[in-house]
Amino acid sequence: MTIYSLHVYRRDGVCLYRKNYNNTATLDDETESEREKLVFGMAFSLKELIGQLSPMDGSTGEQLSCPLSTVKTNNITMHAHETMTGFRFIIYTSPDIATMQHHLQSVYRIWVDKVVKSPLVKETQGGGYDITDTEFGRTAEEYLEKVPGFKR
Repeated sequence: MTIYSLHVYRRDGVCLYRKNYNNTATLDDETESEREKLVFGMAFSLKELIGQLSPMDGSTGEQLSCPLSTVKTNNITMHAHETMTGFRFIIYTSPDIATMQHHLQSVYRIWVDKVVKSPLVKETQGGGYDITDTEFGRTAEEYLEKVPGFKR
């Protein structure tokens, strides 16, 4: 199992946190910013498509909720977890991993403990957080390194 990257987005698509693992390519800030937009755009578009294709509830006539959790290709798998507040946690892994939902929920709990509840983390305009130097990154990385089969 290989974890390639972890991204955290707020509901409007702004990337609040990004950590690349096992990525030999070094990208400049502009290219990395474009990659962040593409990752969010793909997750957002797929979620919308799934919402439109999901079946209707026979008793209420409303569409059933079908969250986007995993997208798998031959080379990579995207695992996503969206919170009730609209934060999206996305991990890219090698395709041999079936699910990372439990681990994404654990990373979300780390987020709540180290960012949302921390008096040291300042909330920015627009509902984001200034997490340039917080415990979240270190704690999330320590957690992911303990995932069975994690390779750098």
